[in-house]
Amino acid sequence: MEKLVYTQDPIFTQKMVDFRFVEQRQEYESVCLDTGENATSPNNCAVFDTRKLTPEKWIIYYEIVYQRLADFVPMLILLFMLKEAVVMLRAESMDLCNGADVSKLLSEDSESGRKRTELHQRMERLRMAQERITINI
Repeated sequence: MEKLVYTQDPIFTQKMVDFRFVEQRQEYESVCLDTGENATSPNNCAVFDTRKLTPEKWIIYYEIVYQRLADFVPMLILLFMLKEAVVMLRAESMDLCNGADVSKLLSEDSESGRKRTELHQRMERLRMAQERITINI
């Protein structure tokens, strides 16, 4: 479970900057608190040093984890519902196939077959006409 619940470094850094829990401003003056893609860069090492984590920082971290878990529960419920729907639909579709005359469902009526062959012949004539036009141009 701990692999599923984590906090991204940019979120943690942004929360720390927002709540102004960065202590000892003089120590961090040389450190640029980057909240973008480079939030895990060596410039932010002092921020992520576990020896420097104060109770306020732990509170921020666990608020983020709590929010992730709160968001995770509805997603798990939706996933469970979708998986159950798939199982039910699969069973229903198999029941439809078992009760019906499969050969009748797969056979093509004469009108559809005639129209399909007519359209196929028309497509071949158009293809030949296209070849003749491209040769003459």
